[in-house]
Amino acid sequence: QNVCERGNGMLNELKKESLKKVLAWVVLWAVVAVGCFVYALPGVFAMLGGAEELSSLSAGELEGSYVKTDIRDLITGYAQTTRTGDGTEEVIEEEYVIAVSDTLYIGVAFPKETLAQVGQLVDEINAYYSGTGDVPSTVLSVKGTIEAMDYETTQFYHEALGYDSIAAEYQSQFPALVLKVNKVHGHTPTSLWLAFAGGLAALGVCIWFLVRSMSGSYQKALLQFCAGTGDKDMALERVEAFYHDTQPVNGLRMNGAFTMFQNGAQTQLLRTPDVAWVYQVTTQHRVNFIPAGKSFAMRLWALDGRSWNLPMKKQEAVQNTMRMIFERFPHVLVGYSAPLVALAKKDNAAFRAQVAQGAQAQHAPQPEAGVQQPVAPVQE
Repeated sequence: QNVCERGNGMLNELKKESLKKVLAWVVLWAVVAVGCFVYALPGVFAMLGGAEELSSLSAGELEGSYVKTDIRDLITGYAQTTRTGDGTEEVIEEEYVIAVSDTLYIGVAFPKETLAQVGQLVDEINAYYSGTGDVPSTVLSVKGTIEAMDYETTQFYHEALGYDSIAAEYQSQFPALVLKVNKVHGHTPTSLWLAFAGGLAALGVCIWFLVRSMSGSYQKALLQFCAGTGDKDMALERVEAFYHDTQPVNGLRMNGAFTMFQNGAQTQLLRTPDVAWVYQVTTQHRVNFIPAGKSFAMRLWALDGRSWNLPMKKQEAVQNTMRMIFERFPHVLVGYSAPLVALAKKDNAAFRAQVAQGAQAQHAPQPEAGVQQPVAPVQE
């Protein structure tokens, strides 16, 4: 058997563990991607398909269509939307009646960024009809989506047209529809492209998590550990035997040779003689300064100064794990010490010496009770 065959069972199980750890992130990013695509795709497809010429559509085809047209004449205005703030009033949209054909008329809504050109065309139209100007030369080339007007806008539209005085057989020539300029299915092109890009990015992150967990990227440290021994095949055989022969204690596998645990999605493997120190970490969670429960973890330090948090559901699980370590691995110091944390970060040689001295002391015979048991550690 080659190394892949020997380690395949263990690695597959570890990949599944990693997948469980990242599954919440996969689901989260998948939901984000779906939300972005639901928002963006109808409009993106409409833009990619191109806008239809407004004049080519019949009355029944107008609503919901993404169209383009050149506007040379505005028949009459019927609505204006303003925004008030800091004592000022700003026009952000103006609506006018335009002709689709000689027998079909709809509204058109111009957003704020087009109002300067709209004003120029209005001035030219007024000058022309008052006899003081030439034929309007301004042409507004617009794209947008045709939507049904809301009730209030419809009332303004009908009032401007004198709709009630129009003969019933001609009222169908004035449907309550409005061309929303620079809008695609209710959204701006910029927002649609941003949402589409966000959806692609979220999908990419989702796939990245899946590929990493399924390809064994989260087991890279384990494989590097084996390769660093000089005989990768033999080391992987030993690690696999350890994995299958050692039952985990609250997520921690540990025997005289190896120590293995999940650091998030990453599989971490250490030589057990390199495990230096463990203690309990208790975190008090608060919501608006009100206590909202506690979480527990065991902090594990290696001799080289690296450390990891191993989350556990209950304090009892942390205590049982530490008790197992205390009883089976006397070289490991058990219990929190603030000075030792500071020492670990600045002087590794002194840290190693203190750990060895502390571990020896905690297993020294006690005058009254024989062998000392680990005391519940101080919270970090």
